[in-house]
Amino acid sequence: MRKMLSRAENLNEKINDVREAFWMHCDECDDIRTKVASLLEDAARSIQHCNSAEEIADILARLLSEVAKVLR
Repeated sequence: MRKMLSRAENLNEKINDVREAFWMHCDECDDIRTKVASLLEDAARSIQHCNSAEEIADILARLLSEVAKVLR
């Protein structure tokens, strides 16, 4: 009986560890989503004031670089 109780406690600890890791991962995903959304909004505002395709290309290149850094 003790052995079963010990195994159940062990299993419960493992489940709690997995649950905690899952929620930490969700929090990390939320942070990434927020950062990427902010970068997109900033780029959209900047593009509105562009006068040439070259300026737009520069903004988009910076945006892609910054998003890649966030996703690493």
